[in-house]
Amino acid sequence: MKEQLKIVLLAIVTLCFGCSSSDDTPSGEGSGGVVIQASYRVTFEPDFTTQFHATDYPDDVIFDGLFLMAHGNNTSLFSLGSMASPGLKLYAEEGDSSTIAAEHTGGEDDEKPTTIVSSNDGIGPTQSKVFTINVTPDTTLLSLVTRISPSPDWFLGIDSFNLVTDENLLVESETIRLYAIDAGTDSGATYTSDNEAESQTIKLRLGLPLSQNADEKGKNLGILRIERINTN
Repeated sequence: MKEQLKIVLLAIVTLCFGCSSSDDTPSGEGSGGVVIQASYRVTFEPDFTTQFHATDYPDDVIFDGLFLMAHGNNTSLFSLGSMASPGLKLYAEEGDSSTIAAEHTGGEDDEKPTTIVSSNDGIGPTQSKVFTINVTPDTTLLSLVTRISPSPDWFLGIDSFNLVTDENLLVESETIRLYAIDAGTDSGATYTSDNEAESQTIKLRLGLPLSQNADEKGKNLGILRIERINTN
């Protein structure tokens, strides 16, 4: 009887120590002090054609150099209603991401690093682009920009999309519609307008050429698919 009791107790102890916090929890460390990490597939699927955007549709449309980063709440790529940073201005007007990357690259002592994945290649109006990016408990926000070319300073993007749910779990998948955003640094009203410097806040691009209604943003120019693919 005593021997049977020992076996039962041993099984209970083994079960208790075998249980650990779920890898879904976006905070804390795994075994051996290794920070829990998850990988996400981020797919940009543009849909910018004359079928829904016939007005002033430009020649040789591309989405110029996608820039994606995973980060914490200590930084922001852009924010509607705020002014564009020098890096975002350069990117939105010319497609040069070097300055915006420098703005969000932490030093060696940065306690909350930023992970950046970018591509200098432009993609066509219906050509998909796929990225894989890793996130840690300190970098659970996703931001992305891709310049509409040609355009004065218009781009598509998301800022600080939170990969942590209200239940403190990591998002498994999400689909986001992307609409044209005006960086507020060039007042050109058409895709091929001459450079006309201005100093306005970042805002959704409303009215022409994307919508016949001056108060509407028109149809989305693409979607972003975010899919969790594995954890460590």
